[in-house]
Amino acid sequence: MPLVHPTRFLYIVLLVDAATCAAAGALQIAIPGLLTQWLGLETGLLLGTGWFLIAYAAFLVVLARSRTIWSRSLPPVIIANILWGLGCLLLAFGSNLPVSALGQAWLVMQACAVFALAALQWHGRRALRQAAGVRRGNAVPSL
Repeated sequence: MPLVHPTRFLYIVLLVDAATCAAAGALQIAIPGLLTQWLGLETGLLLGTGWFLIAYAAFLVVLARSRTIWSRSLPPVIIANILWGLGCLLLAFGSNLPVSALGQAWLVMQACAVFALAALQWHGRRALRQAAGVRRGNAVPSL
């Protein structure tokens, strides 16, 4: 697995992803009772996903701040964001939970945010691949 140097763009996108994960996770851990009332989501779900988001944010910070990263470490991050967004939409519109209108808005906002981050990370990954191909003098296949 080749090592690559993250671009400034990718560094920023990964840190924005980490910051949004940390903020949402901290909020869910800090006031799960209020969020349960406002959003209609179960307290256990909010706490579990809150702790997951904190851990995931820490991973993203480590990845972003690394001088070199494995080129194959980005697709799982992109896929995780896409799956998180799909999960949010499923929870908002396809679950048996009594999700409030505010809860649906919260989940749709999360889905839009992670879909945008996944697209930006994909763009950053493509730029890395193209730069690696130029440095080696090879043609880079389109993704």
